[in-house]
Parts: sequence; C-alpha cells; structure tokens
Amino acid sequence: MILLPKVRSRTVRYVFIDVVNFTQGRSIEAQTSIVAALNSITKLAMRRCKISIDQTIMLPTGDGLGIAILDEALPVDIHLKLALALLSEVSRRNATIADSPRRFEIRVGINQNTDNLVFDINGNVNVAGAGVNLAQRIMDYGSAQNIMVGSMVYEVLSQREKYMNSFKRRSAPIKHGNFIPIYQFIEDGHKGLSCSHSSETKKEYQVREIDAFYLAFSLKLRDFITSHMGGGKHGYSLVVMLWYLSLDAKTRMNAKPFDSLMWRLYDDYDSSLQQVFDYYQSIDFWLICDFSSSISKELTGLSSLFEDGNLLFINDQGKAKLESDFTEILEYVNNFELTLDRRLDNYNI
Repeated sequence: MILLPKVRSRTVRYVFIDVVNFTQGRSIEAQTSIVAALNSITKLAMRRCKISIDQTIMLPTGDGLGIAILDEALPVDIHLKLALALLSEVSRRNATIADSPRRFEIRVGINQNTDNLVFDINGNVNVAGAGVNLAQRIMDYGSAQNIMVGSMVYEVLSQREKYMNSFKRRSAPIKHGNFIPIYQFIEDGHKGLSCSHSSETKKEYQVREIDAFYLAFSLKLRDFITSHMGGGKHGYSLVVMLWYLSLDAKTRMNAKPFDSLMWRLYDDYDSSLQQVFDYYQSIDFWLICDFSSSISKELTGLSSLFEDGNLLFINDQGKAKLESDFTEILEYVNNFELTLDRRLDNYNI
C-alpha cells in the first residue's frame, strides 16, 4: 500500500516572465546568452526586493521562468514590486549591450491563489492548482515590457490607495472560446514599464453580418441560455446551437425567391428548442467541445460585446451595437419563427 504525503495548501503569489520573440532572428548562442542574463537579472531583482530563495519555488519554462512566492509575511504587493524590478533590470542591461540579438524584452504575468504544495518526480517541492495554471496564461496576453495581473491580484491591490488608479481592465481568451478579465498595470514613472498594449494598435474589429445574428440570438434566447447553463458541456452545446441558428437565419434573410434552402440546425426545425439542445448534449463530449472551440475562434473579435467575454451573454455594449448598426437583423431575429415556411409551428423558439 502506497502512502501519499498529506497535501499542503498555501496562498502562493506568482510572477511569470518570458522573453518576447525569443527565437526570432537569434542564434542558439544568443538565446543561450539571454537565458543566462535572465537568470542573473532574476536573482538581482529578488535581492532588491529582499526575497530569499528559500521563500520561493523556481519554475523554469525554457524561454522564461515562474517564481512562486510562498512566504505570506512578505508585503502584499511583493509580486508587483518584483515584476517592476525585473523590468527595470532588463532595461538597464539593454542599455549596456551593443549586440541587438542579445538585447531582449520580457512580459510579466502576476497571479495569486491558494494552491497545493506537491512533490514532483524528482522529489522536489512544486506547486499545483488553478493559480499557477492561470499565471502563465495571464502572462501570455501581455506585450513587451507589460505587467498583466489576474483578478485576484487586482482585487487585493486596487483597494490600496497607492494602486487605486493603476490598472486597466482587459479581457483575455483562454481555452474553448472562454475569456477571463485581466488587468494591465499602467502606473507612470517606472523604468522599463510599457503602459501600451499591442491590442491598442490593432484596428477596431468590424462586426460581420454573421456576428450580428449570433449577438441577436444570444439576446433573444437569454432566458433559455440562463436556465441551461451548467457544468460539463452545457456551454459548448449552447454555443453550437446559437451558431447554427445564426447561419440558418442569415441564409434565410439573404435568400432569393425560389432558392432551395438547406438547414443546419438539428432536425430541420421539426424539434423544439429543448430537443435540439438535448441532441447536442448527447454528442460525444470532445466532439461538441472541439466544434464549440472552432466556433468561438470565429467569434473572438466579439469578446468586448459579451459579459466578461463569455460568448453566451451579450452585454449593454453589444445590445447598443445591434440597435445602432444592425437594426434589420435584430428585428429579423426577433421574428425569426415567423419567417420560415416549413414545419415551424411546433418549434418553440
């Protein structure tokens, strides 16, 4: 009988960093030099912040690393202070390096959570839990010399007078088309910190016709969606159902007289909305999950028009967009059950 060690939980603060465009235009030698420099910079920044190695767990990631700060007695903003020290040291070093491939920029993601301390395969103490998993995704959304923080970090620091106006809310995509709120640290006066973000240089996303149909159906069917949300694949099935409704409504609205129409929604509208949902729920989990993920990628540009980026619940900005730019589509969807010629009497949409 194998006796497993008792799991210990701890509030852990995470600082994840990686090198932006690590391999782009760089030789193996230059990459090796950067990794060595990043390690030195990290040690120096930790000394500046009075963080000892025995207060942390170091998590190498190849072109970066994660720092798990275990000592809860350290200042409440110690992870942010460490992030700023890292950016400052990177900037200072770059100013002394003439060889451009050996200059580099980093991005930083900060998170915190009550995670578990575990032993890895080598018998070393490691961390496991939602906090460490999300920390790297938060970092991934950042641009060069950015600091991005998770919602738990924001909730703690934004209540402090020092940081009340220091964060800008953003929304980041994660798995299966879901989005999470994250916050960018934008306080002026810190060496090496960039307060801009690559998303600000992109052109505003142009809402397509199919997007408008999807938005309109998410509004029309809000009560149905709310009552059918749950664990497992409920959300995935709802995304697929809304997508097929949107495609069919778009096809019908743009059809010419005597066009032969083919419906995508399950059972050609012979079934009730509940029966359609139940059918999608009956499909293999990974099939419906992967299909929902593909649909969500189609809709990624709409994240700001949904509540917390959830592609099922349209927000006030999305409603205003529909009412101002897609009045015809909104009206069409609101009367969709009256526009199909065949077998819709029993379809309770």
